[in-house]
Amino acid sequence: MGRLAQAGAQAGLLVVVARLGSAQMVGDLALAMALCSPIMVIAGLQLRVVYVTDLERRFGWCSHVQLRRWASGLGVGLATLIAAGGMPVSAAAVFAVAASKAGELRSDLHHAAFQRRGAMRLYARSVAVRSALGLVAAGSLLWATADLALGLLALAAVSWVVPIAHDAPLSVGLRGPRQGAGTATQLLWVAAPLGLVTFVDSLAQHAVRLQVDAMLGTVALGHYAVMSYAVVAGGAVVFSLGTPLLPRLAEHHVAGRRRRFVATVLRLVGVSATLGVAGVAFALAFGRPFLRVVFGAAFESEAAVFPWVMAAGALHFVLGALMHAVNAAQQRRAQPWIYLTALGVTVLLGWQWIPGHGLRGAAWASAAGWSVAVVVASGILVRACMPRRRA
Repeated sequence: MGRLAQAGAQAGLLVVVARLGSAQMVGDLALAMALCSPIMVIAGLQLRVVYVTDLERRFGWCSHVQLRRWASGLGVGLATLIAAGGMPVSAAAVFAVAASKAGELRSDLHHAAFQRRGAMRLYARSVAVRSALGLVAAGSLLWATADLALGLLALAAVSWVVPIAHDAPLSVGLRGPRQGAGTATQLLWVAAPLGLVTFVDSLAQHAVRLQVDAMLGTVALGHYAVMSYAVVAGGAVVFSLGTPLLPRLAEHHVAGRRRRFVATVLRLVGVSATLGVAGVAFALAFGRPFLRVVFGAAFESEAAVFPWVMAAGALHFVLGALMHAVNAAQQRRAQPWIYLTALGVTVLLGWQWIPGHGLRGAAWASAAGWSVAVVVASGILVRACMPRRRA
């Protein structure tokens, strides 16, 4: 539920900006998100995963807090400097988005304490409260001032208030020991590989948006963004469906129950593919009125591209399902190569197709990248499921 609430809040913010602003403003928001997301993802270092799986309590709470402060501070500074160095979006807007994500990372540590003790209800409530308050604060200030940066600063303020006022008091009794044998520096070396994987994944998702802005302009990026956020919402559904299946998939793999493992993976892939096909059908049948009613008449001009964007999204949904299986099969070293393949294909074909085919070319490049990644992930899973030869 937490992931769905977060995706809903992101889509809601996009609707608010589209309704109160313009395609240019939506493009500025999308560009700020595309710049900040990969940077802040690697700054997060997947510390939540490390904390939850650290059953020996090697790293104490203070080490996690210290590393998160260092990394998120560096991430905010780096994103702002890049924007100030010549990006076609204000440094203030980028700073606000990065600061908002830094606040979310602070909440993420408390969410780790909730998850370790099985208090997922507190996690879902935290995300829902932050999402609702952030959307109201950003929308209100944007309505009053018509200034995107101020609206995003209001969102950032909420992202910092929630972990301080809501999450921290609730997590006090759920945290592990304050100190552990490991230092923050040692924790960095443990978490860095996980952070790298999520960084490449985020970069693969946002690279095509950066290319659209560079080749077609920020207004075109605004049009592409409103269509692609339907994919974000669908991805949250796939994540919510796959996460509960991880323990079962891992048990089947460790126990050598290959048929059950494969059957479970195929069911998850089938549901994800069905969701994707439904998205394509919806875009074909109702894409133009949907864009007009939800985002405004200015955004229906590119409705013909919407089915292609959803087709790329369908492939991403399938990849998301397969990645749950890759994780369960403990094929962690292969994960960066899957996303690097998607990134390389997307960027290469984007440079070829976007100048001549516009947003349609961007959707084609994205679909090609995810297609290749699906093939690579499937090959890794086939290899992982093959019977091991005895020496």
